[in-house]
Amino acid sequence: MRQLLLIFSLILVKACSMGEYSELAKLGNEAISLCLSEYASIKGESFPPEVDRAYIHAGQDMLGIVFSRGETGTFGKRDANYQAFVSCGVGLQPAMHVQDLREGYSILKERDVVADDTAFYEGHIDELLYLRDGVKFNFSQGQVFSSERIDALQFPEQKGSN
Repeated sequence: MRQLLLIFSLILVKACSMGEYSELAKLGNEAISLCLSEYASIKGESFPPEVDRAYIHAGQDMLGIVFSRGETGTFGKRDANYQAFVSCGVGLQPAMHVQDLREGYSILKERDVVADDTAFYEGHIDELLYLRDGVKFNFSQGQVFSSERIDALQFPEQKGSN
C-alpha cells in the first residue's frame, strides 16, 4: 500500500510540474527542433549521439539551450561524466529563430548584434530539462532558475566564504 501511495504521489507531482510548465515546455520543444534543424543544415550531419539531454533557460525574449551528456547538477546530483556539447540561442521576437549556435568552442552561427548575456539573467528565468529518447527530446521537469545552484557547481571551495 505504501508503495502504491508513493507511486501515485510521484505521478501527481510530475503531472503538476507538467501543468505548470506545459506552454513553456511546448515552446521549448519548438526551440529544440529549430536548433537541431539548424545544426544539421550547417554541419551536414546528425546531432552528436552522446547528447542525452537539453537544458533550457527561458527568458522573456530568448531561450538559451545547452545540449549535454549527463546531469549538470541543477536538477539533481552532477554526473561525473557531464559534458556540454552544443549551445543554441533562440530569439522569440518577431518570430522564433536561431540567433547563435556553438559546438564546443566552434561558432557555427553568431548573432549580428552582440548581446549582453548577463542582462538575460536579471529577470525571471525558468529552467527546463528535456531528456533524449532516440531523435526526440521529451520535457522532464521545470523549475525557477537559481544562480546559487550554478555558483555551487563552479566554485565549491568558495561556498560560504562571502
